[in-house]
Amino acid sequence: MTLAVPTGAALVVIDMQQGFGPEFWEHWAGPGGQRNNPDVERVVADLLAAWRGTGRPVIHVRHDSVDPRSPLRPGQPGHTFFPAVQPLAGEPVYSKNVNSAFIGTTLEADLRRRG
Repeated sequence: MTLAVPTGAALVVIDMQQGFGPEFWEHWAGPGGQRNNPDVERVVADLLAAWRGTGRPVIHVRHDSVDPRSPLRPGQPGHTFFPAVQPLAGEPVYSKNVNSAFIGTTLEADLRRRG
């Protein structure tokens, strides 16, 4: 399947952090909870590789939790990006601490500026 993607499109990759990985999953789902997409890192890594090959921009969003118990809190191992989807040099990273990348960031204005 081939998609027609506008030349000015950007790929926004959101919350691809190790804190959402299997080793932290009980924090989110409770004991015995399971992820609904165990292959998400591989799928996003494949998408990133294909997208980067087009030369179009990639933007990353990272959750910086303010909850001291969260694996997504800065300084915790879960805060880091999955190795397969690390931002490359020059790819912007936006930090958020709420459930939307548009609240408290310049993401919307920056996307609009890019067209």
